[in-house]
Amino acid sequence: MKLLHCDEVMCPYYTGGLGNVMIPSAVAAADPPATVAKMPNLAIDENDQNYPPLPSVIVEGKDYYTGAVECIFGLTDIDSAIADLNTRYNAAYDKLVAGGTARIVYPNFTPMEQDTSL
Repeated sequence: MKLLHCDEVMCPYYTGGLGNVMIPSAVAAADPPATVAKMPNLAIDENDQNYPPLPSVIVEGKDYYTGAVECIFGLTDIDSAIADLNTRYNAAYDKLVAGGTARIVYPNFTPMEQDTSL
């Protein structure tokens, strides 16, 4: 993992426009890709971070993606969709925990302040 995420590998990967790189030292040392020159808002800045990995849950009923598409097309009210998704995803997560998966809570995590310390 150290080799794959070192600046020597990530700098040309980023410059070549092969994907987003969230390693600040690699982004700072690399030439920006052509996509960033054309669309500067694609540049990584201090507000860009990776969310913690999601647990693999099996949700009964519609998944997040279906619910989001229904909201986008006006088929479902967004507030009721969010409430329904929260209920079903939390139930699926609780089922995982009951089966022995460790429950991880990041007490200071918010979408704006992505603190993943425990």
